[in-house]
Amino acid sequence: MGLESLNESLPEISADLIYRNQQIEFRPTFEELKSKYYNEISQFITIPLKFSGVGPTEIFKIMPEQNSKNLKTVYEKAEELFYNLNLQR
Repeated sequence: MGLESLNESLPEISADLIYRNQQIEFRPTFEELKSKYYNEISQFITIPLKFSGVGPTEIFKIMPEQNSKNLKTVYEKAEELFYNLNLQR
């Protein structure tokens, strides 16, 4: 459930719109915004890898792999977000 709503719960990333040379640009750049966003996704996804658990269990280490279907949805939503953002420029 956390993965499905991840795009709604990530920290806000601020950007300024700059009008220069008759074009609208982002500051930080579009690529930097995208990189920050994907970094936040990565940090969330790898949280279970930091858990040690109790006893000889690998349950936390396989959580990201077992949720690969939901991870695909997360990345599809991210790509849709940046596609729409790029259209606004």
